Amino acid sequence: MKYEYIIRTVRADFTSYNNFQWPKSGQVKAKDWQPTSECGNGLHGLRIGQQDPGVWYGDGIVLLLQVPASTIIDLNNNKCKFPECKIVMSGNMVEITNYLYKKNINIEGLYRRTQISNKSEKWIGGYGSALTAGDGSALTAGDGSALTAGDYSRLTAGNRSTLTAGFNSTLTAGNRSIITAGFFSTLTAGDDSTLTAGVNSTLTAGDGSTLTAGYYSRLSCEYYDGNKMRLATAYVGENDIKPNQAYRVNNKGEFYRW
Repeated sequence: MKYEYIIRTVRADFTSYNNFQWPKSGQVKAKDWQPTSECGNGLHGLRIGQQDPGVWYGDGIVLLLQVPASTIIDLNNNKCKFPECKIVMSGNMVEITNYLYKKNINIEGLYRRTQISNKSEKWIGGYGSALTAGDGSALTAGDGSALTAGDYSRLTAGNRSTLTAGFNSTLTAGNRSIITAGFFSTLTAGDDSTLTAGVNSTLTAGDGSTLTAGYYSRLSCEYYDGNKMRLATAYVGENDIKPNQAYRVNNKGEFYRW
């Protein structure tokens, strides 16, 4: 039989809607099961990647459920329902996602609050995910994600992401991202991004981006001169380029305060 993992949250006392009492482990069956495509009359949860389960009981407990795939009915509110399941584990989203990752379960698209240990790991997050990593970690996230990493981390994110990293980090982001990094960082971002870095950093951005860096940093930004794309480079401390000042580049390749 083929099974699928489903997640949901419950209150701290393991109750949910209408005070349904979930056990802490083992099999669970819905006494009122009806195979309809409407809410109610069954057990409810979320397929991985559908929605953040914290919107139900954000201060509660997350359940990881194993459900026979053939019994799952998708509902029109992104939830699904099923007649029975097995509680694989309970805990927080950190524990749940780490468990799935170690089991080699595809967790791409899983909306989560993740705290990664300070070991060197690679963590892949779906759209809208929030990832927090320790030193030496590598994070990859989809559009709209927020990534926060420790020293020596490497972060890669989709469009409209927010990345915050520690010292010596390497950050690569899509268009219109906001990137904030510590000292000695290397930042590469797409068009219309906002980059802020510490001392001695290297910032490279697309056309229309805003760059702010500390002392001894290098700013590189693409611009269109009316004929082709070119790269303008400036150094903090030279040619009146000030530290901790936001700059953009005009179509002549000149940096100006923003």
